[in-house]
Amino acid sequence: MKQHILNFGFYILIATFGIVSNVYSQEGTSLKMQGLNYYTNQSTISRAMGGVTVGLKNEPTLMYLNPAMLTSISGVKFSVGGYWQKNSKNQNQQFGTLQGHAGAVFLFQGITSQIPDPDFSLVTKRRLTQEDSIQRPFDNLGPYWSREKNFTLPLQFFAVSPFKVGDYKVVVGIGAVEYANLYWYYCNNNALSPNVLDVATYGTIRTQNLPRNDTIVTATKPYPVYWNKYYQYRNGSINGYGGAVAVELSPRFSLGVSGMYLDGETTDEEGQQGRGRMLFFYNSIRLDKYGMTTYKTRGKSTYSGFEFIVSGTYTSPYIQVGFSLKPPTTLERKFNYSYWKDSVAATKRLDSKADSIHIITTSYPSGNDKMELPLRGSLGIAITIKENILVAFEYEVNPYASATYIAPNGISSKPWLSSSTMKFGAEWNVVEWLKLRGGMRQVGEVFQPATNPLRGENVKYPVYSLGCGVTAFGATLNITYEYSDRRYTDTWSNAASINHQYVHTIVADMTYQLPFLLW
Repeated sequence: MKQHILNFGFYILIATFGIVSNVYSQEGTSLKMQGLNYYTNQSTISRAMGGVTVGLKNEPTLMYLNPAMLTSISGVKFSVGGYWQKNSKNQNQQFGTLQGHAGAVFLFQGITSQIPDPDFSLVTKRRLTQEDSIQRPFDNLGPYWSREKNFTLPLQFFAVSPFKVGDYKVVVGIGAVEYANLYWYYCNNNALSPNVLDVATYGTIRTQNLPRNDTIVTATKPYPVYWNKYYQYRNGSINGYGGAVAVELSPRFSLGVSGMYLDGETTDEEGQQGRGRMLFFYNSIRLDKYGMTTYKTRGKSTYSGFEFIVSGTYTSPYIQVGFSLKPPTTLERKFNYSYWKDSVAATKRLDSKADSIHIITTSYPSGNDKMELPLRGSLGIAITIKENILVAFEYEVNPYASATYIAPNGISSKPWLSSSTMKFGAEWNVVEWLKLRGGMRQVGEVFQPATNPLRGENVKYPVYSLGCGVTAFGATLNITYEYSDRRYTDTWSNAASINHQYVHTIVADMTYQLPFLLW
C-alpha cells in the first residue's frame, strides 16, 4: 500500500511540473524568435533578378534595400505592390530496427492496425506475459504530416522625388512595407523523452534484472519513454514605416541612407499532445497513460524596433559596384499567452486505456524578450554586357552566429547560425516597352539538421525567379514568379525525419512617374 502511495505521488509530481529534457529536432526548440530572419525583399524587379540590388536604375522600391540607387530616379514616382504566396510543408519519418523492439517501430509508423491480435487459444502451457500482447495507439496519428498556407497581402507603397540642393542631386522618399513575414510551422509526431531513437547519444535501452519467482512474470524492470506529438506555429508579419535620402556626390558616386520604424504582431501557438508512455521490457513493450501530458500555449506577440540601411554605389560606363550596410539593431517582442495542461497522474491497473486520473492546470504567462542583431551587409557588381543586357552578382553576409537572444529572465544566448546568400540576376531590354528578367539565389537558414555530421553547417536551398516589366503611358507593371524547394533530413541512429518545404510566390507592383517635376 505504501508503495502505491509513493507511485501516485511520483505521478502527481510529473503532472505538476511536466516532463523535462524532451529531445526534439533542431527546429523543435521552444518558440521564441523563430521566423525573424525571414526578411522580405520589397522590390519586384530585384526578386526577379535573384535579389540583386546593384545596377537596377530608376527603381523606387530599392529604398530599404540599397537607398543609394535612388539617385538614378529622374522624376516623381509612386509605386504600389503586393504578393501572393503558397507555402507547403511536409515531413515523413523512416525508422530502422530498435534493438529488437519491433512493436515500438510499428507504433511509430502507425501500422499496428495491420497486425492481428494473437490467438491466445494456442497458449496452454504457460501464463500470458507482456510478450503475448499487441499494443495499440491511443490516437490515429502517423509519421507523416503536411500543411499548406496561402498569403495574399499588400507588400509596399513608395513615393520618391528628386530635387537639387546646390550642385548636388538629392532624392527623398517615404514608404510603408512588409519588413518580415514570420510564418513558421514545425511538427514531430514521434517526439520521445528520452530519445531512444538516438542510440549514439542515449545508448541502448536499459532494463534492470529482477529476481524471478512465482509472482513476477517478467524478469526485467521496464525502461520508461514518453511518447508525444510536438508542434509550434506562428503567423503574422512585421511592417516597416519610414523614409530615405540619397545624394549624388558626383556623376559616378552616390550615397544613401534609409530608416524604418518596425511594428508587427503574430499569433503564436506551441503544444504537445501526449501519446502515451512506452515501457520497454527486455524484448517487448507496453503502452500505457501514466505520466502522459498534453499542453497548449497560445497567444499574441507584438514586435517593435528600428532598422537603418547605409549604402553607396560607384558607376563607370559599363560597370557599377555597390555596398549596403545594416548597423546593429535590437528587436523587442512582448507576448501574452494562455497556458493549458492536462496530465494523467494515475490509471486503473489493467485498464489504462479507459480509466485515468487527470490533473488540469491553467496559467497566463507574459513577458518580453529581445534579439540583438549584428552588423549585416552586402557587396555587389553589375555589368552592362550590351546596351540592352545587364548581369549582376551580389553577396550578402548575415553573421547571425553573433546575434544575441535575451530571454525574459535576462539570460542571453546565441541560438542562430550565420546565414549568407549568393545572388545572380540578368535583365534583357527586348524592346523599349518590354524587359525580361531572371535570377537565382542560394538562401541559408539559421539552423542545422538534428545530429548534423558537419556541425555548424546550416540548411541551404536555392530560389529561382523569372519576371518581366511592361511600360506604357508613364506606368510600368512588373511581375515576378519565384520558386523555392527546401529539403533537409534530421538523422538519428535509428530514424530519420525528412523535411520538405516548397514555396510558390507571385509578386507584382505598379510604378507611375509624373510627367512633370515638383521642383
